[in-house]
Amino acid sequence: MTIHKYLIAFVVGFSIFVFGVTFEHYKYPPYSFLLNAKNSLINFRVPISREGLELCDLPVVSHVEEGSHAFIGHAYGNPLTSNDTDFLALNILNFSGKNNHKLKSVSFTGDVF
Repeated sequence: MTIHKYLIAFVVGFSIFVFGVTFEHYKYPPYSFLLNAKNSLINFRVPISREGLELCDLPVVSHVEEGSHAFIGHAYGNPLTSNDTDFLALNILNFSGKNNHKLKSVSFTGDVF
């Protein structure tokens, strides 16, 4: 009786495996339905009306003023030129070393942080 249970479990498991591989390989629903739904959501754009919006002109500054806030994105630098011991890009280290007494806060943004 136990051999029958193992045989039935094997046949059911193998059938589920073949069924899943067939659906994925030949792109049958629901696989293709879910893939198309995901692509539709990614490409979904909401039209934005620019009417009534003013142009924001931010001045370009070459110095850091006292009490400034720094926002640093992708601080790890170039992965092709860095090594395993580099935690921050060299220009970030230079910037923070030169201006740390002027900065009120530093925010790290980006996919790694």
